[in-house]
Amino acid sequence: MLKYSAGEDGADVSYTDIRDQLREIIIERGYKQVSIAKKAKLSPSKLSAILNKARKLDVNEMFSICEAAGIDPQELMNSAKRVG
Repeated sequence: MLKYSAGEDGADVSYTDIRDQLREIIIERGYKQVSIAKKAKLSPSKLSAILNKARKLDVNEMFSICEAAGIDPQELMNSAKRVG
């Protein structure tokens, strides 16, 4: 879970981790991580580390993964659920 300052009132706002959203979509669609990694030009171990939150997700990698999996990046960003 990520926390951000909401701004005006200074309250913290939390969102689900976008890596969770990516992982969930890949699983739901029945994609193999190896296939997505190859299309995204990432090593399978790097993609696995990203999806398991052992590694940060670079914005360029996010776009590559989204393209490889047929995911609209804007929809992915919008799918991050507000918590709390």
